[in-house]
Amino acid sequence: MADTDQDIKALQERLEATIKEANNAYIEADKESRKELSEKQKELNDQIKKMAEEQDKMATSFEKMKSYGETPQDQIRKAFESKADSLKEMATGGRHKTENVSIKHEDLFTTKNITAGNALGNRRVIPFDRVVNTPVFDPEERPLRDFFRTGQTVSDTVDWPIEQVPDGASYDFDNEAGPVDSDAAALKPVSDFEWDLIERRVRDIAHTVTLHKNLMADLPILQTYLPTRMRDGILREESRQILVGENASNEMVGLNQAGSNAPFDVSGFQTSVIGNNKLVADANFIDILGYAMTQVRLNRYAASLILLNPADMYSLMFAVDDQGRYLMNTPNYAYVAAIAEQNTYVPQGSFYVIDANRANLILFRDNVNVEFSYENKDNFERNLVTIRGEERAVQVTERPNGVITGTFAAAVDTGG
Repeated sequence: MADTDQDIKALQERLEATIKEANNAYIEADKESRKELSEKQKELNDQIKKMAEEQDKMATSFEKMKSYGETPQDQIRKAFESKADSLKEMATGGRHKTENVSIKHEDLFTTKNITAGNALGNRRVIPFDRVVNTPVFDPEERPLRDFFRTGQTVSDTVDWPIEQVPDGASYDFDNEAGPVDSDAAALKPVSDFEWDLIERRVRDIAHTVTLHKNLMADLPILQTYLPTRMRDGILREESRQILVGENASNEMVGLNQAGSNAPFDVSGFQTSVIGNNKLVADANFIDILGYAMTQVRLNRYAASLILLNPADMYSLMFAVDDQGRYLMNTPNYAYVAAIAEQNTYVPQGSFYVIDANRANLILFRDNVNVEFSYENKDNFERNLVTIRGEERAVQVTERPNGVITGTFAAAVDTGG
């Protein structure tokens, strides 16, 4: 019996200990909960106080702004107050039947010191809107480099061998391959090669622009617009030099220079036109360009590009027959127009017909790059930034017979 009492007592003690532990845990949890709630309440009070302070600042700023000048409501009130006596007489049936109240347009839409700066005109209350998209400019539709093979060079000078027939008449392979009697010890036909070594120097194309550093900071759009514009300027000059560059002017040697093309065969063209029972004077752009493509093929190349001035491109697109019908739906037109491209650096009245896949190559020592510098001249002192766009490139016309150049006027000139 004594043992049972002791067991009961021990059980009661454990139960009391468990209850006490649970109570302590509840008290601690309650303390933590109240502490967390107190912290959130304090945070909320701080936010309310901060909002109240901001509201007070806004109210103070508004009152200060109002003190700088009269509001439109003040202008209207003053205008009516200046005519108060006349308006009272009108209301009581006096002699005044009408009265003019003058309120200037500027009084409603401008006020002193509410905005600042000459760019905003006469202190406009309604500010000018500013377009945030990249400004629109007129980039080349497609740089000429896109039509030719390109590569890299690690030197400032490039030379390459070019085949030339012995008499120097044209750049070509003098092929004499022919049949040989396999049962006889006959001599084999001899093909003749003559090589010229052509040398071209890498040329620099560059330009710079200088702006105030603050302008770059205030107008972040310039940080993307200017590099794009600088690259476009380089590509424009590059395209011009590809066509008409002069070596003597530190430019890439253009396709129109001697040794970089074969002239249009006027005599062969006029003979073909007459053979087709057509007057040379009646030949149109399709006839001329079609024969230039044929000339490229006779030189053992395949025309893949025709370059025209935009005005001549228009004449090609809207060519008509002798009855005034457009030729754009004819097979002859499609044959020529499929590879025609317009470029502003082609002189009006001229044309280029090219095997762009094999005749020409453009090598880059340094491709187009744009750099920013604060260390040019006195830039640091004057807080200026200089932006430079530059590339180094050379044009190699490996197969001049794959480039045909001419003029439309010369093609139909019979000397009469």
